[in-house]
Amino acid sequence: MKITIGFLRVGLLLCGIFADWCLCLKDVQIKVPATVERGHDAILRCMFDLDGDRLYSVKWYRGNYEFYRYTPSERPPIKQFKIKGMFVREQDSNSTQVVLENVSRDISGSYSCEVTAEQPSFFTDMQTAELQVVDLPQGDPVISGLKPRYRVGETLKANCTSEGSNPAANLTWYLNGKPVDAKYVHRHKPRLNHEDNLLTVHSILRFQVTNHLLKDGRMKIRCTASLHNLYHRISEKSVGREKKHHRHHVLTTSTTMVPYRSWELTQAAKRPPDSTWVFLSPISGESTNKSSKNSCQILYTLTIIIINNIIMQR
Repeated sequence: MKITIGFLRVGLLLCGIFADWCLCLKDVQIKVPATVERGHDAILRCMFDLDGDRLYSVKWYRGNYEFYRYTPSERPPIKQFKIKGMFVREQDSNSTQVVLENVSRDISGSYSCEVTAEQPSFFTDMQTAELQVVDLPQGDPVISGLKPRYRVGETLKANCTSEGSNPAANLTWYLNGKPVDAKYVHRHKPRLNHEDNLLTVHSILRFQVTNHLLKDGRMKIRCTASLHNLYHRISEKSVGREKKHHRHHVLTTSTTMVPYRSWELTQAAKRPPDSTWVFLSPISGESTNKSSKNSCQILYTLTIIIINNIIMQR
């Protein structure tokens, strides 16, 4: 056995040195999708160049466990080795590809393709790649906590939530079409729902509203949720500038005290009839000091009239 291994090593070394003259397996390439949605199919491809040599076998491994083997010299050429949660669709599988159907998260991990050439070289090459099975969110991200309008200087706080995925979705905020600086964003640790093993993630946006942000009187707040290259959804809301509240003007009235008015007595030249009234015409007082003087004059005049009437009646 040791001698055989030694000859194989020498053969491989010579094959590498004299590649133009030697029939050797080369250019083994593996193509495995980085992510697959749970419940979908995954196609694993393994491409190689035998360079004129014959194929002995192709083996597929998940981690260290072989689950698929293709040997063209055997009948049937395909052989499966059971791994929990893994189902190979044989009718669509061959030497260069393996189709896994209805994949689950249990089969996430590293996958290797091992290609071996036929004797006498039995040259072998192996390539490895990672595959992850994911649960995608069933809806769009949800923005909550916003008011319809904001004042300049007011603090805006909004929450973006994406739920029902595994792993958690990546949440990104945009303000008026531009990514928001990380210092204004706080991302909570994803919360696990133990019933379905799915995650909910929250991201909080918090910043102070400025005139620049409300330049056109509106702000657009957008949250995007993404998961690898399989899921990308957007939720967007628009808020406006809060109008200034004008104070209600109270109509007030002021009352000005009318100064005491003195009255001038109009005296008839002749004795008035018994039914005749004597009217006093208003004379505006110039000042409070004059009011007393005018009162005395009126009293004096009235006294004269009364005396005069008494004399005339006699």
